[in-house]
Amino acid sequence: MKRIYPIVILLLSLHGVSSLYSQTPARQGWWKFDDAANVLKADVGSALELVGTHQAIAGPDVGNGAVKIGVGSYYKMYHGMSPNGGGAGKLVNEYTLMIDFRAPNISVWKCFFQTDTSNATDGDFFIRNTDATIGVGSTGYSLFSVTPNEWYRLVISVKNGTQFKYYIDGQIIKNATAQGLDGRFALANPLLIFADEDGEDTEIDCAELSVWNSALDDGTILTLGGFGHELDKTPPEAPTGVVSIGGGEGSYTNTITWTDVPDEPGSKYNVYFSEKSFTKIDSTIERLAPYSIGLGTQTVSHVLRSPVTDQNITYYYGVGAIDALANIGPVAVAATPVTTKAKGVPVISPTAPANFVADGSLSEWASILPIRLNAFGPNAAAHLVPGGKLTDSLDLSVKVYLAMDANNFYIAYDVVDDTVAVDTTLSSTWQSDAPDLNIGLYDWRGTSHAGYTRGAAPDYMLRFSKNRINNDKGIGNAIVMYPSANYVWKVKTLTPGYIVEAKIPFTTFAAIIPGDSVFVPKVGMRIPLDFSINDRDLTSGREAILSYSTLNNDNSWINMYNWTHTWIGNAWTTGVQRNAAVATTFELLQNYPNPFNPATNIKFSIPQSGMVSLKVFDILGREVMNIFNQFQEAGSYTVNFDASKLATGIYMYRLESGSFSSVKKMMLIK
Repeated sequence: MKRIYPIVILLLSLHGVSSLYSQTPARQGWWKFDDAANVLKADVGSALELVGTHQAIAGPDVGNGAVKIGVGSYYKMYHGMSPNGGGAGKLVNEYTLMIDFRAPNISVWKCFFQTDTSNATDGDFFIRNTDATIGVGSTGYSLFSVTPNEWYRLVISVKNGTQFKYYIDGQIIKNATAQGLDGRFALANPLLIFADEDGEDTEIDCAELSVWNSALDDGTILTLGGFGHELDKTPPEAPTGVVSIGGGEGSYTNTITWTDVPDEPGSKYNVYFSEKSFTKIDSTIERLAPYSIGLGTQTVSHVLRSPVTDQNITYYYGVGAIDALANIGPVAVAATPVTTKAKGVPVISPTAPANFVADGSLSEWASILPIRLNAFGPNAAAHLVPGGKLTDSLDLSVKVYLAMDANNFYIAYDVVDDTVAVDTTLSSTWQSDAPDLNIGLYDWRGTSHAGYTRGAAPDYMLRFSKNRINNDKGIGNAIVMYPSANYVWKVKTLTPGYIVEAKIPFTTFAAIIPGDSVFVPKVGMRIPLDFSINDRDLTSGREAILSYSTLNNDNSWINMYNWTHTWIGNAWTTGVQRNAAVATTFELLQNYPNPFNPATNIKFSIPQSGMVSLKVFDILGREVMNIFNQFQEAGSYTVNFDASKLATGIYMYRLESGSFSSVKKMMLIK
C-alpha cells in the first residue's frame, strides 16, 4: 500500500490493524513494481508479461517503485482466477481490480484494461480524452475527473448480473448498471492491462496492481486507502424555478425549464416525470432523455406519445442536480402538472396477422398499422444516425409491422432500398443490408436502465440477416433462427428493396440466454424497443443507420435507455379495458363476480377526461392496493382486479375523479 486516508488511519487505530486487514480477502494477484531489477515479478501470483516497452521510475513514496508504460504497450496478467459468478462456467464473472495510476497527459484517451485476450477489439475501461472522466460507454462515465500528474488508486468491483462499481481512493465514484453474465466484462486468462487495439493505449504510469476473485464491498475498499483525494460528499441543492409548459396544438411536446444550482461547476441535471405527484425519485418515476444535461442548458423538451390515437396526458415534472463528484441532490418539482395532447403512434397488434405465412408477401398485414421510418419529407419519422449517408427516401425507408399472440412474436419489414447489398461471408453482419430489433419483453414503467437486463425483464437485440436471425449481444445462443417456414428475407422483384417476415415463439426468445423468463403478453403493456436499419450500398460496408429512437446514435446496441417505446394494443396500461360506449355520467358499478376468488371485474364510467384513481381498502379503512392512479380519457372501463395476494375478507374499492368519489364493498373468499 502506498498511502491511506486519514479516516482509514483513524479506523486502524480504533480497531487494530490486524483485525481490519483480516477482514480483507486475500489477493489473487499482486504486483508492486518495487524491484527495479525485476519489475514484472509478482508478490502474489504469476509474473506479468510485457508487450511493448516500459521503464522503471520512482513511485509515489520513498522506497516505492513504479513503471511508465509506453504508447501501444501493455501487460498480460495471468490472474489465476477460476470461473465464478455464474454463467456458463468458462469465464470469471466476479472480481475486483485495483490499479494505482498517474496520467501525464489527460487530453488523450487512456485504457486501463482489455478483456479480449487477443487485443482485437476495443478496450474496456478508459480515461476519456474530452473531460478526463473514468469509465466506458456501456456502464457509463463517472463525473469525477482526473488531474494530470497526480497519483490515484482506482478500484473496480464487478459481479456481472449484480453490480459494477468503481472507486477512487476508497470512495465510490460510479455505481454503474450491472452487466450481463459472460459478456464483455467477464474475464478469460490473461487479462490485458492498459491494452487497446485502436490507439487508446497511450502513456500511463502505474505503481501497483492487485486482483481479487470476489467483488469487494464499500467498507473493504475503503480500507485499501489511496492518495489523499478527499472527494466531496455533500449533495447539491435542488434547482430552482422549475416550470413545465405545454406546447400548442399539434406540437405534442412539453417544455421544462429550471435554474441551475449556483456554485456547482461541472454539475449535471436530470428531468423526471410521472402521471402522479411526487417529491422524491424512486423506481416508479421516469427519467426524461437526454440524461445528465450539461450546466447552462436549463431547458429540455418532452415529446409525448400515446397508443394509436392522439390523446391528452397529464404529467408532473421535477429536476434534480448531480454534482461533479456524482453526489445526487434533491428533486425540485414544478408547482402544477401540465396536460397536453400526445401523438398517437402505431402499436404492437395484440392479435396475429391472419393466416400468417413467412413468404415475403405482406397481404396478411394489411389491417395492421405499420411504424414508418423515413428521414425525409415534411413529416420525417425516423432518425438518421450522425455520420450516415442517405440521399432520399428511395435510398432507404422502411415500414415495420409488429404483432403478438399468446405464444409468438410476429414482425415484418418492408424495406425500400435502392441498392440491396449483402455479403453473407462477413462475420460482422451489420456491414450488410439488415434490420436490427432492440426489444424488451416486459411491461416497462418507471426508470430506464443501462445495459441489458435478464431474467423476468429480458432485453434482446436481434439482427435479421439474409441467411439467419442472429442474437447480436455476444452472449447466449448466437443463432436464433435460420430461413424456414417461420423466417424469410427476400429481395423484392418489382421495386428496389427487400422484405423480412418472421414468427418467433416467446420460448425461442427465452432460450437465447438461459435463465430468461418466457414472455406473456397483455394488452396495455408498454414495450421498450428500437430499430436500427443497416444500409450498405457499396462494397465498403455499412454507409448509414436509420433508427426509430432519436437517442440512437449507434448506441442502442449498448444501452436500453437509448430506446423508445410503444404499447401492445390501444390501452395505456394493463388491466384497464376501454369500452366503446360513450359515458354520460360518473358511475362505479358493483364488481362481478362477487363474492370472488381470486379475481373480479370492476366497471366504471367517467364523462370527462382527467386523473382517475381506483384503490382498495380493508374493513378498517387501510389502503391495501392502489390499482391505478392515472389520466384516463372519457369513457366506460373494465378493470380486472387480482386479489391473489390478499386474505379472505370484506374489502372496499373507491373510485375518484375530480370531485367525484364512490365506494362499494366486495367479498374475497379463498
